[in-house]
Amino acid sequence: MTWPVYDGVDYSRLGNWDQWLGFFARPQAVQGWAGVYDEGAKHGVVRVFPHQVAEGVKGFAMGWSNPIDASNWTDLPYTYYVELHSGPSPTFWDSLTLDAGQSLEWSETWMPLQGLPALTMANAELALGVKAFGQDLQVAVQVTGQHSDLSVRIWRRSDCDLLAQYDGVSVDPGGTFAQTLTGTGLDEKQAVLGVLENEKLLAASDLVGCPRYSIHLPHVSQ
Repeated sequence: MTWPVYDGVDYSRLGNWDQWLGFFARPQAVQGWAGVYDEGAKHGVVRVFPHQVAEGVKGFAMGWSNPIDASNWTDLPYTYYVELHSGPSPTFWDSLTLDAGQSLEWSETWMPLQGLPALTMANAELALGVKAFGQDLQVAVQVTGQHSDLSVRIWRRSDCDLLAQYDGVSVDPGGTFAQTLTGTGLDEKQAVLGVLENEKLLAASDLVGCPRYSIHLPHVSQ
């Protein structure tokens, strides 16, 4: 199946599910992060990893409209949950062989999330969220470490016009910086959120578009 939309259904939103579903990124993960996020509660988790090494990603949930009975899987008070699996093999049925003395290792980051309007992208240093509400656009940045002088910028994707810039942003580890741009009339795909530190791009929701054009960064293949 294609992801996130398959047969007209957006399966990245649990509320669109009927029954339970388990799925793998096959033949392998195509990007270096995966996460689950509740936009209502504004809580979730994201995993950042080297997808060329740790190729496997799996998701599972019990369903929504007609879910598995939670009492079959959990103890009292029988709560529902979602799963996020990872590993060096694409699926549970793919094997990985290590010869005697051989090893396989990698580093990854698991980040608990809070206060984002949505989970748009993440790397080992921060997570970004962009979400439209009517004519307004909510943006937020959450960091894993201490940052005392960030520049947060939002561009209109169509012409790379700089809509807003917040300099000197200080965020503690695990903290979130959030802003609402009123009356933009843009949806999530029409805006680009970028974060810089000392004029170095730390992350952006579009790494090959407006941030590189606007601050004249060299082209880097993905």
